Amino acid sequence: MKSIKVLLSFVLSIMLVTTSMLTVFAVSDSNSDPSVSSDKGNDIMYINWSSSVYLTTYSWNNITGSNNVFTEYINVTNHGNNNGAVWIRVLDGYGNVICGPTYIAAGTTGTLGPIPYNSGTYTIQGKAYSVSDDYYLNIRTYS
Repeated sequence: MKSIKVLLSFVLSIMLVTTSMLTVFAVSDSNSDPSVSSDKGNDIMYINWSSSVYLTTYSWNNITGSNNVFTEYINVTNHGNNNGAVWIRVLDGYGNVICGPTYIAAGTTGTLGPIPYNSGTYTIQGKAYSVSDDYYLNIRTYS
């Protein structure tokens, strides 16, 4: 009986947290979320992602993604303090490569695209060129 009470408490806690999160997302303005921004007052949305990601030399690693409605281009900045170059590519929702791979040296920015309009979900992946390490990248999409 005690295990059933614990299980029910856990389920109720998860439901409460989920409901609270849905309420926050439903009333929040898109400009308050740093990962999704509006382009100069238009309704065109783009990714603005900056973070560190661990990339290996032997496999592709998912970084971020989106679901586009408009034709998009992707700028990827490989910061100068990183341990070397990276490869970046874009996959569609079926796992097909639709852009890249593109070589981006440390301290430079590369552009991938275009991602065709209304092409659905896509994933941006990265791979270290010569050294598996944490890489600080900035990824921004625009139409």
